[in-house]
Amino acid sequence: MKKFQWFILLAIWSIKLIAQPNFRIVENKTFDCIDLHSGAYAMDGDRILFIGGRTNGLHHFLSPLAFPLMMRNAEAVVYDISDDLLYTSSTDVLPVAIKEAVQSSNMQFYQESNTLFMIGGYGWQESSNMFITHPTLTAINVGGLVDAIISGSSIIPFFTQYTDTTMAVCGGHLGKIGDEYYLIFGHRFDGTYYISDTSGFFIQKYTHEIRKFKITNSPLSIYDYSVWSDTMNYRRRDYNLVPQIFPDGTEGYTAFSGVFQRFLNIPYLHPIDIISSEVTVQAFNQFLNNYHCAVVPMYDSDNNTMYNYFIGAMSMYLPDGSGGLVTDSLVPFVKTIACVSRSGSGMLHEFIVDTLTRLEGTNAQFIPATSTVRYANGVIDLQATPIGSSGKLLGYIVGGIISPSPNLNDTDPAASSASCNIYNVYIDYVNDWSDIAVNPPFTYSVQTIQGEIQVTIITQNTKSYVTVEIYNTIGQKLYNKEINEKQSVVLICSNQWKYQIIFVHISNKEFVVTDPVIIH
Repeated sequence: MKKFQWFILLAIWSIKLIAQPNFRIVENKTFDCIDLHSGAYAMDGDRILFIGGRTNGLHHFLSPLAFPLMMRNAEAVVYDISDDLLYTSSTDVLPVAIKEAVQSSNMQFYQESNTLFMIGGYGWQESSNMFITHPTLTAINVGGLVDAIISGSSIIPFFTQYTDTTMAVCGGHLGKIGDEYYLIFGHRFDGTYYISDTSGFFIQKYTHEIRKFKITNSPLSIYDYSVWSDTMNYRRRDYNLVPQIFPDGTEGYTAFSGVFQRFLNIPYLHPIDIISSEVTVQAFNQFLNNYHCAVVPMYDSDNNTMYNYFIGAMSMYLPDGSGGLVTDSLVPFVKTIACVSRSGSGMLHEFIVDTLTRLEGTNAQFIPATSTVRYANGVIDLQATPIGSSGKLLGYIVGGIISPSPNLNDTDPAASSASCNIYNVYIDYVNDWSDIAVNPPFTYSVQTIQGEIQVTIITQNTKSYVTVEIYNTIGQKLYNKEINEKQSVVLICSNQWKYQIIFVHISNKEFVVTDPVIIH
């Protein structure tokens, strides 16, 4: 079941949160052999297992340099937090199909007890002599594998694999609600990456789906398979899927942002809430941290408030230093640390928390400390997590991409690198903490009223025009109007687009938002 909440005023920003959690990141240490991103991880007590992913930075945009084989991660890496020691073992010894799947990148993964499930991933296939999205579900015995890596014994017995074309997905996420697994969004990409989608080097197909199923381990397979489909909202990859405690206590997920819209080469802004019974597309724009990054989810049960902290990565919107935003449609690397909170009333708010010292965070992972108390779905329980005078260690940020400049794809992607830094993440309370609100240059609402689309726009000033445009689903412009009034209501007859999906595009020279509207 899908639920839509489009027609609400979308921008309410100047909110001060009392006793707001103060979020701090401190660089801990650097390792030469943990420079990874876009892979999977699992926990075995204080031991972290890393597997798959890439060891270089941003991929090139021209074939054949995009994903060099020498830069795939061909090792299983264990970091023992308690002993501060690293251990590695080559995955080249595994059977070919398993080796290729676990040496891929941007796979979907989920740890259930002592089993790490890995689905899909983009990587090399020897038998076809090409890059593919692997059609596999791989199960890893985490404790057994970690022990084998540390002791130097064979790692082969700790892997099993199942092949199914519905598992051929990369760039999505794998979650679990109840006893069902959710393979959410992503795409299938077969061939050699090239920046042009008309090059003939590859075939790309977004799933447009949330795929639901159960997993059995004897033998490894899936069953009770079903799908939720939506070609308008589910065309996403490289987004953030974050576990949530919703205001009524329900556990689920929110899919935040992601790339790229079908007819506009910009990120999605509307979050999508997912519970076992329905999917809700929220009438809210997440302007910051549009690409996959480390995210720290926390729930404050005393105030019935959910906090989601996003660390760096890439974004189409950048703080201008005075509470406003500027737009860069190239979606550059950013230093922004921001939070999207959900109040007990269900309202979402976005605010800037801090900035990183470098342009990094893309495809990094947040790994919770073993002492951190969490709900069953992984959300940190703020009330059950004791905070001392120096704050509470919540966990670690590991991996990701470091870039020397915001728009590196325009210069030299090889100048970027995989991060070998481990950051400690702390939380404490500061009673006089106040957030830095995100202030777009205009607020707006879109609603349908008696055969008309009503677009209400309130701008900060009248120095620049705001443009209202309407596009159909094949990218044709259907309507265009420029306004320069501080407050304006634009009425557009919608009867001509009845029973269609259209896109309302509102922009000025610094800022742009796009809202899909279903005309009934």
